[in-house]
Amino acid sequence: MADIIVAAILILLIGAAVYKVISDKKKGIGSCGHSCESCSHGCSTSNVPERFRLKK
Repeated sequence: MADIIVAAILILLIGAAVYKVISDKKKGIGSCGHSCESCSHGCSTSNVPERFRLKK
């Protein structure tokens, strides 16, 4: 019985993490933190949400 409870908790946690990633992607929030000045992946600074912009 304990195995089923642990498995259910793990499935819920993984589901919540996947939901958060998909939700953030739809909102335009990336997982990299948008430090585009030092980014080697060529991301654009024009669409970066204010909370991820570097303070100067």
